[in-house]
Amino acid sequence: MNSRLLGFRPKVATRERDKSPKVGTGLPHAVAEPGKAPPLPSDAELRALVERDVAAARPQLRRAARTAPTAATRALSLRLLATWDASTATARICARSLRLDADALVRRSSAECLGRLGPRLSSSYTAPLAASLQDPSLDVVTMSGWALANVGDAGAIKDV
Repeated sequence: MNSRLLGFRPKVATRERDKSPKVGTGLPHAVAEPGKAPPLPSDAELRALVERDVAAARPQLRRAARTAPTAATRALSLRLLATWDASTATARICARSLRLDADALVRRSSAECLGRLGPRLSSSYTAPLAASLQDPSLDVVTMSGWALANVGDAGAIKDV
C-alpha cells in the first residue's frame, strides 16, 4: 500500500541544506544551466585524461569532437577516440564530421578515424568515405582512400 494514501508524508529534503541548488529552476539536477555548458578541457588535458581513465574521458572526447571551437581540438579528439574508444558511437561521430565539418584537418582526421576503427565498425560508412574522395583537399582524399582500403565495402563504391 502506498504510504501517501495512508496520509504519511515522506521526510525527504525537508531542510534547506538538503535541497538541490536547482530546486525551483525547472532544470534537471544533473544538467548544467542553459548557455553555461562546462568548459572543454585543453588538448593537453584531453591527452592526460585519456591516459588516466578512458571511461571518464569518453564523454568529454565525444563532446569535444562535435563542438570544440578549434579545428585542432576537434581533430585531436577524433584521433584519440579512434585510438582509445573503438565503438559504433565513435564511428558515427567520425562519419558525421567527415560529411559536415568545414575544416579539412577535421575531415582528414575523421577519415583516419574510420580507417583505424576497422571493417567491423566502419564498413557501413563506406558511402561517406567514397563521397569524400571528391573533397577539394588532397589530404582528405588521400586519407579517405586509405580508409576505404582498410574498411571499404567494394559493393558500395559505384564510380570513383
